[in-house]
Amino acid sequence: MSETSANREAGRPLWKATALVLAMPALIACLDLLVRLQIAAVLQLNHDAAAQSAALRSSLLGVLKDLLLVMPAYGVLALVPCTATRRLTGIAIALAALILAADLAYFYFTLEHVEPVLFVNLNLLALAGTIELRSAASAGLAAIGTLALLWLNTRLVRGISADLARPALSILVLGACAFPLLPLAISTQPQMAHHDNEVEQFLDATRNASLKKLSAPILANFFTAAAASRQFEQAAAPIQSVPYTAQEAALLRDLRLLDAERRASRSRRPRRRRSAGS
Repeated sequence: MSETSANREAGRPLWKATALVLAMPALIACLDLLVRLQIAAVLQLNHDAAAQSAALRSSLLGVLKDLLLVMPAYGVLALVPCTATRRLTGIAIALAALILAADLAYFYFTLEHVEPVLFVNLNLLALAGTIELRSAASAGLAAIGTLALLWLNTRLVRGISADLARPALSILVLGACAFPLLPLAISTQPQMAHHDNEVEQFLDATRNASLKKLSAPILANFFTAAAASRQFEQAAAPIQSVPYTAQEAALLRDLRLLDAERRASRSRRPRRRRSAGS
């Protein structure tokens, strides 16, 4: 074997491992982008070229933000390829797929991402009231898709060799995992171009608000909403009684409301029968 062929063979494990590590995050990124483009269509951001371009840039920015919660698991796999880290990638993929599907369904009903109130009102009665053939089919499709992603992820990460734990290879693969996140350091929130027309300014303000929704991190938003829902579960402050003012008391007496309970208790008392001599 020539020296060139030997170097090529030696470099194959690195390229193969890098491709396997990045394959599933790339697939999740594509699914995330499709979800955001669908949301952009719901938000009516597909009428003109300027809005379409801004929507695409906002969607790409949101995908990069979502990768912040997916890539660390694959970065850990690159550093320590073992059974535990392979299972960690499976958990990351499963959560990402389910959250994206749930957020898209929630957005169709509310035109918002998942909010804290969802976790407060989550109960069997509420779920039973929303289940119909179309929603049940969508939930089943999401479950099947998640299982398919888990199966594919298992097949891919199984091919990563334990030799990847060598420092040089690990650092290179870890750099490949971090590379898609670098645009976040220099990216800004896309907005519509400024117009002098007041009507266009109003429409652009609405579009900019929609673009901000597109660039919001769906995966992080889910956990943020779950944490924020705890504030709705806090006990209310105790109610303290405050005496009526003289004017309020007079008005309530005129309406025969203030002393109603006292008169009722008196009327319920047994009356003594008076004797003839009294």
